Amino acid sequence: MNNAGTLSGVEDCLFLNIWTPYLPGKSASPKNLKPVLFWIHGGGLTQGSANEPAADGGMFSSRGDVVFVAIHYRLGNLGWLGINNVTVPSGEGNGNYGLGDMQTALQWVKENINYFGGDKNKVTIMGESGGAIAVRALLASKKSKGLVSGAIIQSGAWGAPPEKGEIEYISLQKSVATLAGDIVTRLGCGNLDILDKLACLRRLSTHRIGLSAYANYPLVDSRLLTGSLSTTGKGPGYTVPVPILLGIVRDDMGPFTSMLYGTTNIQDYFDMIGPLLLSEDVSHLAQNPIFSAPPTVDAAEAAFNISTRIMTDYCFTCLTWSTGYSLAKHKVVPSVYMYEFNRTYMLPFWSPLPCNPPQTAEKPLGDFSKEYYKCHTGELPYTFGTMGYMGMPDRDNGGDTVFMQWMLDLWASFVRTGNPNPDKGFLEARGYLNTISKVEEEGEWKKAVGNTGAKDVRLMQLEGAVMKTYSELEQCEAMGMELEYYE
Repeated sequence: MNNAGTLSGVEDCLFLNIWTPYLPGKSASPKNLKPVLFWIHGGGLTQGSANEPAADGGMFSSRGDVVFVAIHYRLGNLGWLGINNVTVPSGEGNGNYGLGDMQTALQWVKENINYFGGDKNKVTIMGESGGAIAVRALLASKKSKGLVSGAIIQSGAWGAPPEKGEIEYISLQKSVATLAGDIVTRLGCGNLDILDKLACLRRLSTHRIGLSAYANYPLVDSRLLTGSLSTTGKGPGYTVPVPILLGIVRDDMGPFTSMLYGTTNIQDYFDMIGPLLLSEDVSHLAQNPIFSAPPTVDAAEAAFNISTRIMTDYCFTCLTWSTGYSLAKHKVVPSVYMYEFNRTYMLPFWSPLPCNPPQTAEKPLGDFSKEYYKCHTGELPYTFGTMGYMGMPDRDNGGDTVFMQWMLDLWASFVRTGNPNPDKGFLEARGYLNTISKVEEEGEWKKAVGNTGAKDVRLMQLEGAVMKTYSELEQCEAMGMELEYYE
């Protein structure tokens, strides 16, 4: 489904894009095989493509010395709609088809990636937004064990309906009762037994199935998923025990709230956007002084600032911090590295005004000495190294380029080793002088320890990329999403 709400593309989408810096010959040594990055595109599990230019894998593969694999997978109702009250071994009618596509692709990678120069035992899964939700689900599935060696979760937590279902998975039975029945009835396939419903749905065109009502969250189907991600190692659920890198962009919700940018009525944001994104009405929080806007802004800016902050905390920040905190505290995985981007570069086709540094006569491409909103997806041109490929000029006298190189090198280091601190010998051998300088200036990215006052989070900006404490803790507590939410 595209941004206009109409279905596009095809159902026959089970393809992989592969970039590799190395094709081994028949006599090549297995020691020369490269680590693999397995990319899952975003789009809320209802839209997007592995062909998106912002996530082209060429630069990451070449500069990072890794094999880059990007997956197409089934989306929306085709990928996630469960209509069967009973889990069956075949999975028919049980939903989670998109998740099954990903695991099938990971199994293919395990069996075949060596032919493309990749090491089947070093596969890091990575996703942003909807793709990050998918990475979290893969980590919660026992069927992923042995297929994954690391995970990167970018802007993935989502406190949205139903019942935070993107991260705290509801049962197949409940989803059938609350969502699937309505969708199947709209499609003219209601009041039939399960086999007849399946047959009825299979007769429909792909475009007919793409209703405005859709499924876009994993289900506890007792087949691929037996529960949500176990962040404490206790109770139901599971976590594949691999190193994890996760974090947010500071104002993640900015592009979504920007559609109302300019209104002075803060309630408009919650009335028009809230029902689409939030699982409860949180408009009362706008009256809480802990969400107050800077005193220097006008009424329109204040309305945007407060609503964006509340929705960002609700949908992204709070539960990201809670996840990383508990994983680290209980040592559920070998290591957790956390970040918050405070520098972004919005994609050319999605670049709302408040998400860009203000333009001045002296700095027409943006004045980075002034504050601006750091918005969802704005880290992608940096972590993928695709500024040049996208035709995005350096706005900051070389600052954007240095930051992009540095970020790609940190991410690629994590793919190669499970640690985002690059090996100096690797950087020197390849002449990555800018990154060498930044690593020396900014120091080590330390793994999280899971203490409430710990400096567990790396602030991602060109200067002063310090380790810092968790942001917005008081605000998260006001929402009932405190740091110890999963404890």
